Amino acid sequence: MGKLSTFKIVFSRNKDKYQPGDVVEGHVAIEIKDGIKVKGIYLECVGEASVGWSESQPTNSDKNRRNHIRYYKANETYFKYERELMKRTTERRGSISVGEGSYMYPFSFRLPPHIPSSFEGPLGHVRYWVTGTVEKNWGSDHVSRVDLTVTNPLDLNLEKDAPLLYERDSSNLQVSQTDSAEAILCCLCCRTGPITCVFSLDRAGYVPGEFIHVLGEIVNTSSRKIGSTSARLLMHSEYTAESKTKSHTECISEVKRGSIKPGGRDRWEGDALLVPTTPTSYLKGCSIINVSYWVELVVHPSGPAFNLKVPLKVIIGTIPMRKPGEPTPGPSGLMYPLKPHLAGFSALPRKSLPATAFCREHLPNVLNNYMTSLYFSLHTKHAHVAENPEEAAKTSPTLEFQGKRGEIRDSLSSNSKSNLIKTNGASGSSLPITSSQTSNHADHIMGRYGRSKRRVSSHQ
Repeated sequence: MGKLSTFKIVFSRNKDKYQPGDVVEGHVAIEIKDGIKVKGIYLECVGEASVGWSESQPTNSDKNRRNHIRYYKANETYFKYERELMKRTTERRGSISVGEGSYMYPFSFRLPPHIPSSFEGPLGHVRYWVTGTVEKNWGSDHVSRVDLTVTNPLDLNLEKDAPLLYERDSSNLQVSQTDSAEAILCCLCCRTGPITCVFSLDRAGYVPGEFIHVLGEIVNTSSRKIGSTSARLLMHSEYTAESKTKSHTECISEVKRGSIKPGGRDRWEGDALLVPTTPTSYLKGCSIINVSYWVELVVHPSGPAFNLKVPLKVIIGTIPMRKPGEPTPGPSGLMYPLKPHLAGFSALPRKSLPATAFCREHLPNVLNNYMTSLYFSLHTKHAHVAENPEEAAKTSPTLEFQGKRGEIRDSLSSNSKSNLIKTNGASGSSLPITSSQTSNHADHIMGRYGRSKRRVSSHQ
């Protein structure tokens, strides 16, 4: 009797982390000894969210005072793809003979663009997986499952609250720059003096791997010793099902400090909390699970007393905040301003450098970088059928370079068979542009543009 010795799902390049809109590629590897009979082989790709919990509730009947269990459940399905790797037989007792050997079935599918990040919580989850099944006429089917992780990017530079300087006190949870507060500890009928706590952060937005620097001061004017103080990063998750919401809070990072004597004080001066790998705030794209993060400074008095807690809300994203004026990273390691001025050559100061030095040393590098980035950005924008080179060439853009005015324009050429850089200099020509020849053609153009530029400068 035959045996299925190997049945596994392998992602291309062993990649198991993706973003919304990515293409997931891989293959199903099967190795059979002595041949087997199957009803079919198929693949299933699923993305879904699920929440659920139970609560004990009293009954309304006076005769029966026992509590009953109420279950709350909710689900969301983001996608579900099925593909037959080996067509199933429609006969009830029919089967397909698969001979001995190794088989490989490739697959490929695209993730939807607005799905939430993967998430695992005590009351719910967001999961993505690929399952392969060898369906049999009798006995249990052979099943192979591989999970994949999806991260929905969250750019902190687009969050208006991320760069805020936070400072709060222990009695008012609103933003405060000057107020201080007191917490009076009570023990039976006695009252001790107040404990004052002020807490601030350098900003409100962070990404995993960064440190949250805590600034604060605790003043103990009570007659009781403070056992310890701590700063904690909390993940607060909310789950919604059947119009009811249940929440859960857990500590994912913590820093502790020692005791404070009566009449003493302690300052937090940049103690750091490491942000671990964790889902982004909000869990955008999911309507039944919400995630938020808080940094909390906690004072632990000795003896029977409540802890004093001062929370600050923070945002956890995937793209860190840039410093003011820092350019946005571009393709191939180039740096671009937030709103690049593509026709910026005419705005360059003509008299800042000699015309000859300007043309030979500076402008070729600038033009080469811009030509390369423009070619790839415009090609991505217009050439929507990459598998058909002839059709892509018909709809590819044309870059027109005006030597006298120093402008770049892009236009969509419906009848050209290749991307062109056109120069309208002294002896304009048309040159084919490819990813490997962009630099050479840019240098060729600059030779002509340099001559045109020098002629213009000579009349000034």
